[in-house]
Amino acid sequence: MNVLGLIFSIGAVTFSCAIPTILKDKCKHPTKVEHAELDWSKGDWNKQAYSQGVLAYYICRPGYMRLGTIRKICSEGEWVRISNGSCKRKRCNNPGEIDFGTFELINEEDFLFGAIVEYSCQPGYQMISKHKRIECTVFGWSKEPPECEARLCPPVVDDSVRILSTVLDEEYTHGQVINLQCKNPNDKLNGPSQIYCTTNGTWNIEPPTCKDYSEEGGMAVKQSHGDKLIPITVELPQVEQKEQKLTETKCAPPPLILFAELIGERKWMYDSGSVIQYQCLMYYKVKGNQQIKCQDGVWDLPPTCLRPCVLNYYYMKGNNTTVENGRSKFLEHDEVVHFKCLPTFEISKPGQLNAKCLDGTLQYPKCVKIKQKRTEKKCSPPPFILFGELMGEKKWMYDSGSVIQYQCLMYYKLKGNQQIKCQDGVWDLPPTCLRPCVFNYNYMKGNNTTVENVRSKFVEHDDAVHFKCLPTFEISKPGQLNAKCLDGTLQYPKCVKITDEVTAQPSVGTETTVY
Repeated sequence: MNVLGLIFSIGAVTFSCAIPTILKDKCKHPTKVEHAELDWSKGDWNKQAYSQGVLAYYICRPGYMRLGTIRKICSEGEWVRISNGSCKRKRCNNPGEIDFGTFELINEEDFLFGAIVEYSCQPGYQMISKHKRIECTVFGWSKEPPECEARLCPPVVDDSVRILSTVLDEEYTHGQVINLQCKNPNDKLNGPSQIYCTTNGTWNIEPPTCKDYSEEGGMAVKQSHGDKLIPITVELPQVEQKEQKLTETKCAPPPLILFAELIGERKWMYDSGSVIQYQCLMYYKVKGNQQIKCQDGVWDLPPTCLRPCVLNYYYMKGNNTTVENGRSKFLEHDEVVHFKCLPTFEISKPGQLNAKCLDGTLQYPKCVKIKQKRTEKKCSPPPFILFGELMGEKKWMYDSGSVIQYQCLMYYKLKGNQQIKCQDGVWDLPPTCLRPCVFNYNYMKGNNTTVENVRSKFVEHDDAVHFKCLPTFEISKPGQLNAKCLDGTLQYPKCVKITDEVTAQPSVGTETTVY
């Protein structure tokens, strides 16, 4: 007898109601259903055998939700499904991005029961929570999302040093630059006059101290002994003549550049003709000459290190795209990545699936549902820009047509459109903030120049500065005394002694000042 004939023959079958004894075939314990268990409120499932026609009802296990009824009936000694219900994993809400950080799903493609989300902080920030992963459980996410805070460089506490900073804090975040000078005008720094805070929360070089040149021609170096500073005098014969010779032929320490380190031995002074080499951090790409040379007291223009991009799988998920499995999540500057649309999604032009990393910025393509209006798609949070901040209310999602506005930090100059618009789930290209320059009086003194009527030590990008030669010094062409600040780099002209036999030639010094 088939199942349908059995059901019609017994009429309405109620729970635990036995079929007439003429149907002798019995069933053993009900068989399993994926992600489900027997409903004990509708039967006793401890028996050894069950009569023909008995119904077994199933409920879903914790973490799963039931779609339709799940039932089996005992028929001719076997349990047979008589409904098409199933158990599907429950879904958690989007856990949301965190300030100064991002997240990605681990071995999952959606926020379903059992899914694990792992958070990470942006460079220059560290996680202050004890956990970095949260899990989708029966009751929602297992924990609150973690928090990231800035890695702070320690304050410079040497009493002999004066700090000329772009900020007023005693602790500094990554990328912030401080300029140093001695409080006593007769003292001299025994290290670089400019240092910056790295992403690890440490200064790129140990902060310098000051040396005291005494009137007797000796040098008193202030050294720490307990809680006191004890001067130790070292004889330096003919110090004035040596200093004069150094400023004419040797170079001070080379300029510092962000996201790079110097290769080789570091010195306080470099002979003319010396060559040093920069090395960018991993995944950062060098732009310009990796080696620079000291020529008559002036270094060549140093390179810059262009930032990499980091693939954000949350952004790709929101844009219905993916990349090839096993691909590194880091992209070097100028590297192209090819995205693919997820199944049932498409893009208007295949060429739009290629995106290039441009100094840390990656434009994610957007795939839309096939035959779906693209204008209804929303945008994820707008791109982050260095040395800038977002104005107005911040949201997790933005409607198509939404406009947001950026603002650069003080003294930084905005390049590009200050406002960008969300169009069909994709943001316009964001602007950049160009760095200011900071006057370095040591460079000017070494180049025998000065400036007049300086109202601020900061020079904005694209602003021009007019230098003057010191008395008894000259330059071949007066026009060479004009210099322009270009994204944090200022080229310093060099004046030479009028009585010098060497023909006066322009010599340009450079300094990367603010990051």
